[in-house]
Amino acid sequence: MRRLVTPFSNTNEPALIVRRHVMLLNFDPLRAIVLRDRLLVLVPDGADSILISLEKRMRRGTDITNEDPFEEEYTLSEEENVVHPAKKVDLNETSTDVPSEGSSRDENDQFHDEWEDIDTMNWTKMAFELVAVDCVMQCVSSMLLDDAQTLEHIVAEAIDSLQKGTTDGSSHAQDRLRILKDDVKSMESRVQGFVRALNLVLDDDEDLALMNLSRLITNPERFIQPVPEEVLHEESDEPELILEAYVQHGLSAVNALDSLSSKIRSTEDAVSMKLDSIRNRLLYINTFVSLV
Repeated sequence: MRRLVTPFSNTNEPALIVRRHVMLLNFDPLRAIVLRDRLLVLVPDGADSILISLEKRMRRGTDITNEDPFEEEYTLSEEENVVHPAKKVDLNETSTDVPSEGSSRDENDQFHDEWEDIDTMNWTKMAFELVAVDCVMQCVSSMLLDDAQTLEHIVAEAIDSLQKGTTDGSSHAQDRLRILKDDVKSMESRVQGFVRALNLVLDDDEDLALMNLSRLITNPERFIQPVPEEVLHEESDEPELILEAYVQHGLSAVNALDSLSSKIRSTEDAVSMKLDSIRNRLLYINTFVSLV
């Protein structure tokens, strides 16, 4: 819990901490506690937009208009409350739904029904805790990508103005470019921290399995230590797919920022070459005047 409060933590490193019956997410400025049936979010003052964005994602894109989702009187209808814990499907039900021996359905009909289920999205009903983690990861990933794109536009404008010579004084433009270079490095560190936090969980099958908080209640016998490797692989599949998707988003952002850093270095080298050429000309003129 101390990792979620900056004054009591010796580091603000992004982290996804998985424990039995709880997950802690620390991705500044968003911090969250995920339980089996609820999501607790901690944000700094003035960051209500993050909560609104997260709330809309939790409602699976439901457009909430003319209502404040954080008012005490506000309640959602049963049709809107798609990811509410009460709407979760007991995961044991799928194991008891076994076709009878006298079933005459052939193999082609089975494949046909499966494709229909995929088209209608009836094949997937994630537990509440996985939906919550997916929404938090999506919110954090979108914030990082938005910040990276904004920084990319600013750097592109600075490089363009420096190359065209439209700024007031080359020294001021170079100083601005150096500041932006530091900002790019800082942004790259943020994204790499995000990717590193997810990779630490992805490297541990036990943590991935423990992310199924509902399964710890409905099927506790599967999580008795030591947990067999077979069970770990089965239980870790769905959380692994969720985290892998956001790792790819993070790696794409890292590559874009690395390319941006290369552009800044190339621009600095080009400006340095121009300044060297001007200096050489001045030295040539000075030498020629001295000889005359």
